[in-house]
Amino acid sequence: MTANRIQKIGLQIQSRRKELGLTQTDLAMLCNLSLNGISNIEQGKTDVRWSTLEKIGEVLGFQVLLQWESL
Repeated sequence: MTANRIQKIGLQIQSRRKELGLTQTDLAMLCNLSLNGISNIEQGKTDVRWSTLEKIGEVLGFQVLLQWESL
Protein backbone atom coordinates (compact mmCIF):
# COMPACT_ATOMS: atom_id res chain seq x y z
CA MET A 1 0.00 0.00 0.00
CA THR A 2 1.39 3.41 -0.90
CA ALA A 3 2.14 6.08 1.70
CA ASN A 4 -0.46 8.37 0.12
CA ARG A 5 -3.16 5.69 0.44
CA ILE A 6 -2.20 4.99 4.05
CA GLN A 7 -2.50 8.70 4.87
CA LYS A 8 -5.90 8.96 3.16
CA ILE A 9 -7.22 5.96 5.07
CA GLY A 10 -5.93 7.46 8.33
CA LEU A 11 -7.63 10.78 7.64
CA GLN A 12 -10.92 9.05 6.83
CA ILE A 13 -10.76 7.09 10.06
CA GLN A 14 -9.97 10.23 12.03
CA SER A 15 -12.78 12.18 10.38
CA ARG A 16 -15.39 9.48 11.04
CA ARG A 17 -14.20 9.03 14.64
CA LYS A 18 -14.63 12.74 15.27
CA GLU A 19 -18.06 12.76 13.59
CA LEU A 20 -19.13 10.15 16.11
CA GLY A 21 -17.68 12.14 19.01
CA LEU A 22 -15.15 9.48 19.92
CA THR A 23 -11.67 10.10 21.23
CA GLN A 24 -8.70 8.07 20.07
CA THR A 25 -8.82 6.35 23.46
CA ASP A 26 -12.48 5.44 22.92
CA LEU A 27 -11.75 4.00 19.49
CA ALA A 28 -8.73 2.08 20.77
CA MET A 29 -10.80 0.50 23.55
CA LEU A 30 -13.70 -0.36 21.23
CA CYS A 31 -11.33 -1.97 18.71
CA ASN A 32 -9.14 -3.64 21.33
CA LEU A 33 -6.12 -1.77 19.96
CA SER A 34 -3.55 0.44 21.63
CA LEU A 35 -3.95 4.21 21.75
CA ASN A 36 -0.54 4.49 20.07
CA GLY A 37 -1.73 2.15 17.32
CA ILE A 38 -4.82 4.27 16.57
CA SER A 39 -2.74 7.43 16.61
CA ASN A 40 -0.21 5.95 14.16
CA ILE A 41 -2.98 4.73 11.84
CA GLU A 42 -4.69 8.13 11.79
CA GLN A 43 -1.40 9.89 11.09
CA GLY A 44 -0.52 7.47 8.30
CA LYS A 45 2.65 6.42 10.09
CA THR A 46 2.06 2.70 9.80
CA ASP A 47 0.82 0.19 7.29
CA VAL A 48 -2.44 -1.33 8.48
CA ARG A 49 -3.51 -4.94 8.34
CA TRP A 50 -6.77 -5.66 6.57
CA SER A 51 -8.22 -7.29 9.71
CA THR A 52 -7.48 -4.12 11.70
CA LEU A 53 -9.20 -1.97 9.09
CA GLU A 54 -12.23 -4.24 9.20
CA LYS A 55 -12.39 -3.98 12.98
CA ILE A 56 -12.13 -0.18 12.88
CA GLY A 57 -14.73 -0.04 10.11
CA GLU A 58 -17.18 -2.09 12.16
CA VAL A 59 -16.82 0.23 15.14
CA LEU A 60 -17.07 3.39 13.04
CA GLY A 61 -20.00 2.07 11.02
CA PHE A 62 -18.61 2.05 7.52
CA GLN A 63 -17.38 -0.65 5.20
CA VAL A 64 -13.65 -0.34 4.83
CA LEU A 65 -13.75 -2.09 1.46
CA LEU A 66 -15.88 0.69 0.00
CA GLN A 67 -13.61 3.34 1.51
CA TRP A 68 -10.52 1.49 0.29
CA GLU A 69 -11.76 1.22 -3.28
CA SER A 70 -12.50 4.94 -3.45
CA LEU A 71 -8.88 5.86 -2.71
